[in-house]
Amino acid sequence: MPRLTTSEIPVQGKTFSLFGSDETIDEYYRRIAELADLCLEKCPDSRKLIHELQKASRRKRYLKKQIRKGQDASFITFIVNTARDMLSPYTTAVGEHLRELSLLQRFDGTLFTTEEQYHSYMLEIELVNRAYGATFRRARRKLAFLPHCLRDLSAVCRSERGEFDIICKGCSGNCYVNRVSTLLRDQGVEPYIWMSADLKPLFR
Repeated sequence: MPRLTTSEIPVQGKTFSLFGSDETIDEYYRRIAELADLCLEKCPDSRKLIHELQKASRRKRYLKKQIRKGQDASFITFIVNTARDMLSPYTTAVGEHLRELSLLQRFDGTLFTTEEQYHSYMLEIELVNRAYGATFRRARRKLAFLPHCLRDLSAVCRSERGEFDIICKGCSGNCYVNRVSTLLRDQGVEPYIWMSADLKPLFR
């Protein structure tokens, strides 16, 4: 599936942006591809690498402790520090976001996602795309679940209930769900706005 074109308008999210300080997303994808290549040189088994990365990314304090450890430290230490060096331009807003959270919000694992976890997830996405991309392209039916926060919150959303979750009806030209849904449909993928679907039984 093609990535977004370089004509996209730079967008800064609450915590991260794939544009960084650039006008396009090309540099991000170059860096994440280079990072994945470096990791696969050390661990050629991509599925094992993904598994180890997923285990580590759930442990905030563990990831934090890996920063700037010695050269003889673990493979995860290499990932954390190399990812930090290469991906930090895209996560500059994370620190301010975390400082703004209330004490209660800091117990929310999603809201309190650390910068190291963001880098880990970015790398995981690249590795998963490589490991399972060919299988996905061969699939008879392809589904995508988009985060509802990408909707145009200034417009009245006219989305409707579909087979698995909510379907975008394209009511706003400024809505990222609308734009991404259009791109996905062009590639033969069924897009949904992820509101209530329980994905685990759906995957099974």
